[in-house]
Amino acid sequence: MRRLLGVALAVALCSACSAAKSGAPSATAKPPAPPTVGEWLGRYGLWVTDLRIALEHRDRPALRHCTKTLDRTLGNAPTSLRGPEHVLALACGRFERGARMNDSRTAFTEWSQAARLIRTANSRLPHPQAMERLPLPVASWPTGESRVEPTFTRVANDMAAPASQVRCWSRSDWAELQQKSFGRDLNLAGFASPQYKRVNLAWDMCDALAKLAYTSERPSGTDELEIAFAVTTLMHEAGHLNESGDFYGAGANEPLAECWGMQHIRVGAVELGASRAYANELASRYWAEIYPTRTPSYRTKKCRNGGAYDINKESDVWP
Repeated sequence: MRRLLGVALAVALCSACSAAKSGAPSATAKPPAPPTVGEWLGRYGLWVTDLRIALEHRDRPALRHCTKTLDRTLGNAPTSLRGPEHVLALACGRFERGARMNDSRTAFTEWSQAARLIRTANSRLPHPQAMERLPLPVASWPTGESRVEPTFTRVANDMAAPASQVRCWSRSDWAELQQKSFGRDLNLAGFASPQYKRVNLAWDMCDALAKLAYTSERPSGTDELEIAFAVTTLMHEAGHLNESGDFYGAGANEPLAECWGMQHIRVGAVELGASRAYANELASRYWAEIYPTRTPSYRTKKCRNGGAYDINKESDVWP
């Protein structure tokens, strides 16, 4: 019996081999089962993270293969997710076109459109990724589009560390980000995300910082106060990422973060491209004209020359 069973098995195996060679379908071959919604969303989370990293590093080879990577990583979407999958495929087409462009600014425009499509698809998922986890293109020039800002990131790292990046948001995206992060638009100038090691800035803060960093304009009057406020906002939010400080974390000791940020106006403005004279003027005007108008939750008597929050008590320079 055993011998005959072995012969019968061998014959069956050979028959299967012959069927495979001849192209005939095997009776036991089954197409792979489509992923469940949960499995697809898990794969999507990994894919969108890899895409974000590729975009932040301007990895053109990786971006040129966006569609292939999408198909390979996610596979066929469950029926309920085919709409978002189609939008992701459209985004990949734009990422690929941008990757083939030689001019960095035209590529940025294409990638900005692609990033918007990613956010559209993400919003249609049953369990979307946090908006801060989604990809943004990089730009180190004045623009109203949402972006990762490497110049501002460098300054934040030099002053406070360890900010992985500073993100600037367009006016409409800024309102959406606050809504999704806090449940409503709080009309913030910026906020820190310690979990992502990231500073998020409103469009008008970034416009003022870009004027300082990328142009020769050094305005006076009200416009100068706007620049002073923007520099302080960058420094303030970067301070919230400093794990060694008592202001670590969003909402933690705002008076200290404000005082610390104000005392870094001079060095931050110079790092961004201002002359020392202009930086001194920004600091003086902030202390005299803006700080007194801040809400009580951002002010303290400890923030003064020689006070408990004075970080350089040996000097009479203030702030």
